[in-house]
Amino acid sequence: MWQYVPAIILITVCLAFTPALATYAAYDPPCLCYYPSSARAVQVSSASELTAALAEAKPGDNIVIAGGTYPGNFLLANSGTPDEPIVVRAAEGEQVVFTGLFTLAGKYGVLEGCEFHNGRVVVKGDYNRVTRNYFHDFTSTAIYIQEGGSYNRIDHNEIANMNHDPDVLCQGIRVRVNEPADLRTKGNRIDHNYLHDFPDRGGNGHEAIAVANNTHYWPETYIEYNLIENAYADGETISIKSSGNYLIGNTFISSNYVQNRHGRNTLWKNNWFENVDLRIYGAGQQIIGNKLVNGRILLQAGTTTQDDFDARYMAGGGGGQPNQPRTENALVAGNDAGNGITVGHYENLPYPVINNILEGNYRGSVDQPAAVMLARQENTTIRQSTDVPFGTAVKLTKDEVGRFARDPYCKIRAYAEVVIGGSRFAISENRGDITLTLPFGTVQAPLIEVVPPEKMEWSEPLRPDVVVGVVPAAEVPDTAVIEVRDSSGQLVQSTKVNFSMAAPVVELLLAGRKSVSTSNVFLGEVPLEVAVAGDSAAAGALIRSVELVLRRLDIGVGKEPQDQLLYRGESLPQDLVIDTYTLDDGLYRLVGRVESIHGLAAEGMALFAIENWLELNDYLEPPTRGWFGIFDNTKTIARSAGWTYATDDPEAFCGDGNRLQRSDAKATAPEYLIWSAPQLHSFQVTLYAREVEIEKVIELAASQDQSRWEPLSYEKELVATSSAGWHQLVLKGQAGEVYDYFRLTLLGDEDGDGSESAAPVLLQLGQVDLKWRNKAGK
Repeated sequence: MWQYVPAIILITVCLAFTPALATYAAYDPPCLCYYPSSARAVQVSSASELTAALAEAKPGDNIVIAGGTYPGNFLLANSGTPDEPIVVRAAEGEQVVFTGLFTLAGKYGVLEGCEFHNGRVVVKGDYNRVTRNYFHDFTSTAIYIQEGGSYNRIDHNEIANMNHDPDVLCQGIRVRVNEPADLRTKGNRIDHNYLHDFPDRGGNGHEAIAVANNTHYWPETYIEYNLIENAYADGETISIKSSGNYLIGNTFISSNYVQNRHGRNTLWKNNWFENVDLRIYGAGQQIIGNKLVNGRILLQAGTTTQDDFDARYMAGGGGGQPNQPRTENALVAGNDAGNGITVGHYENLPYPVINNILEGNYRGSVDQPAAVMLARQENTTIRQSTDVPFGTAVKLTKDEVGRFARDPYCKIRAYAEVVIGGSRFAISENRGDITLTLPFGTVQAPLIEVVPPEKMEWSEPLRPDVVVGVVPAAEVPDTAVIEVRDSSGQLVQSTKVNFSMAAPVVELLLAGRKSVSTSNVFLGEVPLEVAVAGDSAAAGALIRSVELVLRRLDIGVGKEPQDQLLYRGESLPQDLVIDTYTLDDGLYRLVGRVESIHGLAAEGMALFAIENWLELNDYLEPPTRGWFGIFDNTKTIARSAGWTYATDDPEAFCGDGNRLQRSDAKATAPEYLIWSAPQLHSFQVTLYAREVEIEKVIELAASQDQSRWEPLSYEKELVATSSAGWHQLVLKGQAGEVYDYFRLTLLGDEDGDGSESAAPVLLQLGQVDLKWRNKAGK
């Protein structure tokens, strides 16, 4: 069963460990963006010329491939040097298409600027670089590092439209780590790639990125600043099946879950997850400073332990089954945890997660603790704050990754650089269109500033003789154009800048504040404000529709939730109030949906509880005996002496095994019970009687001070009649919220015939329920 725990609570249970943070010492590959001036230019324009050039390649060679399609397989087995790599690249502005396999088997080789249409690259050597290539419609793994390939860099590639057979291994990028000991990869960097649109065609082994498969080997792969979206080809978008890796600054959008499948001490830091869950298995993983938008962190229960899985892996056979080691000794710190953190996900698995630390996790702002759900777990520590430096996750855009993006480690060659709204872009020879999504409410497109050549930061001037001009956009949405012309005025390059507007960011404020937890309690009339980010006047004019829907959450198993429409209109509501007295007490979710005139919609959500009423439920249980004596379980503040408990024969009383009756069946004096109920609103009494007509033998009354009692009228309901002849009756009514005490009295003439009764007891009390208005919310 799930247990929900607000993260502000400290839970410490028998912990005797503190995970050591991994030291991030990123491998810094040599800068291979510049081609040495002494390089020997080798021009090729056919497959046979390329094959020959590769076979004869020497350090410093710059093999320039003319546009065209190059079928077949190609191999660069020769090696360059750190200062003079062997560069194989497409000619500037030309489309070079490979349809087969290109293998880098030497050292210090660079493959740049080519297109692979159902083609692929295998890297077997060290210190190679695969950069600014375009892979699409591939049926086997696009980029495959294997056979000991180490310290390679895979960067700024676009990998799209996986077209796999369900039964064939086909991944975007794979680092193979299950080679023999002398052929294991190490220290590879995968950064600034754009992987997108991997459709679900069934099968397994179709991840966007995989580092697999050796649980006890530490390949120390650096997966950094990649953008992955719409990856549904495999249940796992990323699969880590090894130890000691680093996943930092990546962005995952609308894809299947990202998973640390097994292994030890992998660092997940400052990644952005949007509509994506992060699943963690194995030991000693560190999940720090990530942001999850509509996603969860799931610490998985397992089918085995990491120690057991390691031992079986060392014994041979790849570990075999079971192969889902539970999460243990993990550190989860400083995450903006979106839809919360589940500790012990998959409750049906035999091994609970154990000895994990959660600290300083939040939702939206650091003063709003993240929701934590404790499921199949042992020895979990939860702290509100953390001393771990967790940084900030930043959502990457398509302009920051892929073939045309700036390289943070070295410069590219470009006609110019422009600054748009504070962001810098390089206008290279094969630069694609730029798309900028501006905040909702932005009506004026930002200026496009052309940077003088001497102030270019990301790139070297490609041609000093060109002039760069801008045709500005008039409004949002609209398109500007950056034009590059030579000295004669001839158009050399044209780049569109498409300005679009983001969906509105919706905030729901209850009584002037955000409420993202059902621990926030509201009473009475609650002002509700719907706000959108940006200039309010401009934003209001851009809204097409607004809808507010309320749903009760705690309705019980098997019941269908019912949505209640609170508002629907063409503008933001004004002076809207939720009258919580018209709603039952419980847990609620309020969703506000706002759609813009451009057809973009977004939702805001508020979680809260309603507790308008306090209840006293007296089940009239008999006293219990404990270490400190006898404990009275009834909730009365006063009672007469002539009462006794009846616990016999529950079936005769509709299953009720705790009842109260007269001590002496022949007694004629009234017997009373009194409860405290401040400003009593309503009452309900359950009793059992031989006769249905009990009005002459029972009195219900209320008082402000217990000195003067006012009789209360009530409605009587016959609920059931047992086979033993006892009628279950319910008496219920309202008290007007002016009284503070409730009294139940059995009158002397219990059989109601006007005379003293010597018959057996004819009436027994089963339960008393009182309700009054709550005066203070949280």
